[in-house]
Amino acid sequence: MLDSPFAFLAIVIFATLPYESVRQSWGGGLPSPITVHLYHRLAFSDSVDVPAYLVDETERGYYLIHKPHDHRASFIPRDAVASIDFEEAK
Repeated sequence: MLDSPFAFLAIVIFATLPYESVRQSWGGGLPSPITVHLYHRLAFSDSVDVPAYLVDETERGYYLIHKPHDHRASFIPRDAVASIDFEEAK
């Protein structure tokens, strides 16, 4: 698949250094800043409007983190979410 050790090295360097700083729309791993509007409060929130970062979306719900470099995501079921506002990354 990779004919050159330099190609493999380039992929490893990209995956470990700049990948998490590149916006998802450009193919990177930077989480998207959003505001989630919930139908009711959840255990980790005092409000129905929750600022967060979207890590992943599935047909069952959303995986969110609270700070850009958190390593633990919270799962929010799709039926608990009224709407989501996507914000422009700064």
